[in-house]
Amino acid sequence: MTAAALALPSHSPLHNKPLPMQRLRGGEGVPLSVLTPATIGIHALQGASLYVDPQGNSERYGSQLDKTPTADYFRRVWGGNMLCSTVIMIGTFYLGLPINKALAVAQACFILHFSMLLKYHHLVPVPDADVYGWIAILSAVAYVNWNDGAGLVDVDVFAKYWAVFLLASSALMAPFPNLVAKGYGISGATEGELLIMIHSITAPIASMGAFVLGYPKSPSLGVAGYWGVTMLQSLWAVLFQHWRKLRHPNGLPMLAWLLVASGGAYATYAQQ
Repeated sequence: MTAAALALPSHSPLHNKPLPMQRLRGGEGVPLSVLTPATIGIHALQGASLYVDPQGNSERYGSQLDKTPTADYFRRVWGGNMLCSTVIMIGTFYLGLPINKALAVAQACFILHFSMLLKYHHLVPVPDADVYGWIAILSAVAYVNWNDGAGLVDVDVFAKYWAVFLLASSALMAPFPNLVAKGYGISGATEGELLIMIHSITAPIASMGAFVLGYPKSPSLGVAGYWGVTMLQSLWAVLFQHWRKLRHPNGLPMLAWLLVASGGAYATYAQQ
């Protein structure tokens, strides 16, 4: 998936006004019409790799973590969550949807993703009831978003508070993987499996929340927020040496993600 293949269509909101150019030091101007498909492509490819081939993805990163069903399950969770988190950008930039309807489409993607995960539950200590509960919540939220509030709420305020919920819940869960696992009824997970679990849950939904909050102010701020969360996740992993707990031979892949995410956040935010 390349930037050229994802060129923004004529009905994209970005084609109706001049695109600001961000001059990177020593480089050429990078328009948002390039940065946006690059953001989608990078995250979608990584997400697809995690979902389709969880063990192969682990091996490409040099992980020596035991190839357990639980570790593979949470890599699939991570991959599917990453893919669905990019759907909201596809909805706004490519389909021309307002943010609430794009959010509803992304939530429909999560519902499909969670439904597909159920077939792996006989291999992992994850209760089906938790997944069904989230499917029910997301179905209700998607209905309200798609139907412009369904006569119940101001949909713009509703989408904003849902984004705040995603960011706040991710920030609260991230430092406490053991408590999160206990809350979901997951038992017997190793430290490495818990790290994969917490990254798989928090990073994609927080990225989506940051995009929803930033996009109404400006499209570039939405994309910058998306990259910013990826940057913070990578910084957290590097500072606390998560590669050691995941038994990676070195931290270069995580450092590379930190550098790419920092560049993406800088290039898009500076266009304000």
